[in-house]
Amino acid sequence: MLRTRRILAFLVAAALFVPAATAQPVPAIPKPKPSAEGTGSATDNPEGNAPRARPGEADDPAAPDGTAAPAAAPAGPEAPPGNGPEPRPSDPAREEPTPGGGEPNGSSQAPAEGAGEPPAIDQAESDCRWRLKALGVAFEPLPAIDDGPDCRIPAPISVSELDAGLKLEPAATLSCPAAEALATWAKEVVVPAAREAFGTEPSEIVQASSYVCRTQNGEPGAKMSEHAAGNAVDILAIAVEGHGTIGLADPGAVVSDSAEGEAIAGFRARIRSQACAFFATVLGPGSDEAHATHLHLDIREREAGARICQ
Repeated sequence: MLRTRRILAFLVAAALFVPAATAQPVPAIPKPKPSAEGTGSATDNPEGNAPRARPGEADDPAAPDGTAAPAAAPAGPEAPPGNGPEPRPSDPAREEPTPGGGEPNGSSQAPAEGAGEPPAIDQAESDCRWRLKALGVAFEPLPAIDDGPDCRIPAPISVSELDAGLKLEPAATLSCPAAEALATWAKEVVVPAAREAFGTEPSEIVQASSYVCRTQNGEPGAKMSEHAAGNAVDILAIAVEGHGTIGLADPGAVVSDSAEGEAIAGFRARIRSQACAFFATVLGPGSDEAHATHLHLDIREREAGARICQ
């Protein structure tokens, strides 16, 4: 009986031991750790290779955070050889006008002929006007003057300034050669004489007569005056800055507001005597009664270039 109990107890113990020995606990499958880049597990890419790049991304560098850099914008059409727009052609160099190149006021065409309009001019007249411009003379072309067979100026001009800052008052109607002689005398004689005598500049030359259709001295039956051809001008006075208006007549004869003294006498004598280098006729106070109040200057042509300087 006792033996039977021991056998049963052994069998029970064996039955309990066998399941404990054979049943092994199944370990829990560890969860995959996040990848170093934080972009997914290895199971997302069975081959262990990086994901295939999309077309156009093969050369993209990796971004600093390990992700693929965004695709570059598609390149535009290839530029033709010689990048950049073609340069615009530069403006042609402006040429300075030269004598003989048309009107000195910049126009390449002579004014059309017609009533009240300046006439076409020849080469000699054109060259003369260019010289006036070079001297600094301010002038305007005028319509041709024809007051009869003895009173004509084919191409007259109105002169209002003989040099910058040196006015001719009132404006004088002259031929171009007479205007050139007057402007050259003013520039080379009057201006330096005023500087030497008064230490300042002349500002205005006052004229009493330019073109006038008349005979010499207005006498009936006399030769025609050079005034009738626009080749003469009568100078009455010269205004000098700081010294008033200096008359060219004998002291006290006509023009007032003149300072008296040796400076004025020397100034008058110099501008009169040196005028003979530019004019064919120079008459003034002391020559005759007709010229007692002014200086008469003209460019009359005489045989052998004879001049009258009185």
